[in-house]
Amino acid sequence: MASVLFDSCMLGIVKGEIALARDTFYLMLVTAAYVPDAAAHAARRDVYAESKGTGYTPGGAPTRATLASERGKLSVRFEPVTWPEATITARGGVLYRRGDGDPLVAYVDFGGDVASTNAPFVAAFSGPLTLTSEEG
Repeated sequence: MASVLFDSCMLGIVKGEIALARDTFYLMLVTAAYVPDAAAHAARRDVYAESKGTGYTPGGAPTRATLASERGKLSVRFEPVTWPEATITARGGVLYRRGDGDPLVAYVDFGGDVASTNAPFVAAFSGPLTLTSEEG
């Protein structure tokens, strides 16, 4: 499955409910049982099949967004998230804004199960999320 930007994220940005430059974001790990639904999933409570393991706290860990814009495109990069001594398996991660219902931002597909055994588990993003204005 490909990575997904949740529909509610775009609406939240437009309505000022998600401020990419200042809000606190978290990445929670999920198993292969989680199938993101961009239209129906809007908040952390909609996410099921969170990964469980030693060294991992339910709800995930914080990450920070960095913004850049050029020619009608807004690129959002998130810092890697590391769990230093984890024994866990995850298929992907769900980014969400922490607080006020924990609205979802994106599902990040790891391309297959990733595991660590009493070792660092690092979730790094291969590229930015890109929001594009389209000419109509």
